[in-house]
Amino acid sequence: MSAYNQEYFQDCASILSDSDSPNDVLKAWLSLKGMHPELSAITGLARYERELVPRKRIIDSPVYKKYLVHYFTKNNLYFISDEIIKDTIKKNEIKIPVDYTLAFDTNLSSYIKTIIQGGSLGKDQGEIIRLLDQLLVDDVNFDHLFYLTENTKQVYLKAHLLKKDATPLEFWKKLNKKFRWNLVSLELFRSVDCKKYKTSPSGPESIFSFPVAVRNCVKYTYEFYATEHGKLRTEKTLRFQRTILLCLIAMYRIQFSSKKGAKKKIEEYFDFVQNTVGVYFDREAIIAHKYFTDRQSIPFLNQVNVGVMPKFFLKKIDNIAWDMAVPRFMEELINSGGEAEFMAPFFSVLTRNS
Repeated sequence: MSAYNQEYFQDCASILSDSDSPNDVLKAWLSLKGMHPELSAITGLARYERELVPRKRIIDSPVYKKYLVHYFTKNNLYFISDEIIKDTIKKNEIKIPVDYTLAFDTNLSSYIKTIIQGGSLGKDQGEIIRLLDQLLVDDVNFDHLFYLTENTKQVYLKAHLLKKDATPLEFWKKLNKKFRWNLVSLELFRSVDCKKYKTSPSGPESIFSFPVAVRNCVKYTYEFYATEHGKLRTEKTLRFQRTILLCLIAMYRIQFSSKKGAKKKIEEYFDFVQNTVGVYFDREAIIAHKYFTDRQSIPFLNQVNVGVMPKFFLKKIDNIAWDMAVPRFMEELINSGGEAEFMAPFFSVLTRNS
């Protein structure tokens, strides 16, 4: 979007980033002079006491607090768009359409699959059942997009080697069986009648039959990975993750190759990303600086140490790069929107032990 390069737009973004109160946000937004009605913004404010009830309920729940993390670290979120301003003036009230969606990852999807198949989760069984029960009672929205994105690496090649005249069902049959079962299980869980579940002693019942759930999964996996648009998106996802992987390798190489101070190391890192990678990521640069300054401040990078080659080293750092890319994937989902104008997602922090 060419507007991003305009001075007035950059001024608006700068004021928004420094905003402490609703008045600051309004001042920033009015500087756009109504030229971009398609845009909206979410920001966290230090001097704003109001907290949206749905988010507070989820944050305060003991069950959710243990297993779910909100994408936004600040509690006092403020939402703004031209439409909100118009409605506020016209109706003298503020109504903010927010979709609090839980992004299901591979671990949580695997748990649901095990439960639907009647398997055991071992020592995790009781806790996971309580979490899923609470999700159904609260009728929390969730989607499969994050899970699909997270598994791009294993599906990418199958999609690109697919014959042009191949059907969605033929593509589906090429996919990993466990991956397919996870998706179908998510679809069945997504279709549980939550209102009926609250009053029924018989347990959760899916609106979709098993064949319908499979047909839905066949359709949206093909659209997500194997259409021309899907292939372009997966290529973009993989290129992005590979770029972060290069930055990660640079961090390790620079960290372990000398005993220079943090200032010299970050200069070397900047030189590498500018002249070798050709792409600068602000977030990864901050991580690199913290890592060079104090290794203990970035514990997830300490899985690799000088003189100690971890088992499956390349897979290990590749997975770290995927984890570093997760916030960017989440941001794409936020930008794509959910069932409301604004999306404020949660994601699970479960570790598969059984």
